[in-house]
Amino acid sequence: MLLALPLNSNADNQKIRATKSGQRGLCPACMQEVYSRCGKYRIKHWAHFPNCNCVVQWKPETPWHRQWKSEFPDEWQEVVHHDEKTGEKHVADVKLPTNLVLEFQHSSISEGELQSRNNFYKNLFWVVDARSSFENFLKEMSLPDNFVKAKIKMKAVPLVPIRDCCIISNPEKVFPKRWLNCTVPVIFDLSGKEDSCDDNVETLDKIKTLNPKISDFYTSILFIRQTLWLLLPRANQQDPVMALAIHRNDFVETLRSKGQLFAPFAILSLSEKKVLPPIRRKFHF
Repeated sequence: MLLALPLNSNADNQKIRATKSGQRGLCPACMQEVYSRCGKYRIKHWAHFPNCNCVVQWKPETPWHRQWKSEFPDEWQEVVHHDEKTGEKHVADVKLPTNLVLEFQHSSISEGELQSRNNFYKNLFWVVDARSSFENFLKEMSLPDNFVKAKIKMKAVPLVPIRDCCIISNPEKVFPKRWLNCTVPVIFDLSGKEDSCDDNVETLDKIKTLNPKISDFYTSILFIRQTLWLLLPRANQQDPVMALAIHRNDFVETLRSKGQLFAPFAILSLSEKKVLPPIRRKFHF
């Protein structure tokens, strides 16, 4: 865990980070004492003492996971949820003041655990590490008729700018299958923040100047790297798979400032469809 409560405090106190060895704090889930671990090789964190029976299983986090959490204030991170009826406890990666929960998922997850988490939180968005799917995504996006541009009617106004809306003809070739039937929205991160930063724009501009013939290809890569794809839940499996393209920075800033992506959550329906022009370039990986 990255955040703990000060000793002799309650769950309403401001959380603290481990800054040096020898510190003591309280686990926000079980309220038992924890100690700081600040070595040379692992990120500074809090750990339980041996034989502690914490009600929550704290797992190591990847740099991708920690980077996403760091986009939000400490007080929104690692928020304990307790179901008084069942006694079940979970720690939300991020919980916004609007009660929207963000869960960041790097490793695989069983369908049972996925549905259990959906039922527990209810007002939930998943952010999935899909970096391993980047090459497949780029290849599928280049195929004719595979990404169909769609206009949609919304009964609610999106608070976040929508860069594109597409019906994906072969979604199982792009996204992990278990997420296609998820009952809550899923956001796919195809590159991570480092590969999507705007600093790459200058480099790409130089490449375009030197070789204009590949400008469209590199522009498409930049678009994909800077874009999160929001997969909308479907009423039934026969419905088309529809995804909204959202700039990473817009996603974070909208949630930080407004607490939601839609107000209230949008009810979407398809209207016109238009095939996106294929990216006619040779791909080299």
